[in-house]
Amino acid sequence: MSGRQEKWLLAAAFVMFPLQAFAQPDSALRILSDPAYLPLAGQFEGNSAYHYGQTTGDVFDSTGAPDYSFHTVTNEIDQSLQYGLTDDLSFQVGIAYDPSVKRNDVFPDASVKTLSSNGFTDPTFGVTWRAIDETNAPLNLDFSASYAPDAFNAKTASPSEDGSIARGGQAAHFGAAISEVMQQFTVLVSVNANYLGGSTIDNLINDTTAKRDSYWTYDIGLASQLRFADRFSVNGGVTHTFNRNFNVMNITDGLASVSQPGDTTAFNVALNYHIVPNTFVVALTYAYDMHSSSQNVFATAPASDTTTRSNNENLFGVKLQYVL
Repeated sequence: MSGRQEKWLLAAAFVMFPLQAFAQPDSALRILSDPAYLPLAGQFEGNSAYHYGQTTGDVFDSTGAPDYSFHTVTNEIDQSLQYGLTDDLSFQVGIAYDPSVKRNDVFPDASVKTLSSNGFTDPTFGVTWRAIDETNAPLNLDFSASYAPDAFNAKTASPSEDGSIARGGQAAHFGAAISEVMQQFTVLVSVNANYLGGSTIDNLINDTTAKRDSYWTYDIGLASQLRFADRFSVNGGVTHTFNRNFNVMNITDGLASVSQPGDTTAFNVALNYHIVPNTFVVALTYAYDMHSSSQNVFATAPASDTTTRSNNENLFGVKLQYVL
């Protein structure tokens, strides 16, 4: 072998070594319950979950005096399916149902108003494309998009009639995520833009209808998983959502307002156990959402302004993930 050929072989080995150091079989990098998981071609991945939530907050009137405090209990059942069209392209569909949402409003005179809601959320249809795969690169790069049609009417509850939990309008999501799956640890960073289309909500208390303008929200997130035993792992993450203000028009009485929802920071953890390795996983989950102070501002009727503070949510759940 000539010296020139030896130089070319050494150069090729130098270039290929970093790629080979990262290259692993696809299945070794596709870990069920991992935040970077994506099904391989022909695989169905299912996710069935139950969440019990408690949300609290305090509402103040335009003078800053306490108006009422609220305590809401939710019982949500989530179901989603994901199918691998190819190793790097998957299609998702999901929906949630809450058989019982109970909200108690407690007023300064100790009186209580109870409101109940139930129903389905709008279904969601999505797609995820892994543009760069860690099998032949240092990192994964995913792009995702989803769409939720306006499938169910939105109704706020009255003391005598149940409301619904649908938002009353279309929605869409666009996101990108970078992740690295190591032997015992995964880290994923995501950025998302969420479009919330114009919505219509029927208020059953005073028999009026309100229309909300469309608006965007943006969020950044960090997700991780630590695999500390053959079948056990722990997930942890945080997401911060930047909410935008939007206009609301009561088309029944013509009263206009601006909703200023404030930002939201959400923390989540999960303990996962692989009953059947990489095929059937059960998880115990917990999430804590912190909502910044929010306001409803009425330019032509300032006495109707309200402010909500100390709005937080605790969400406990159990989740099953499985591959078919």
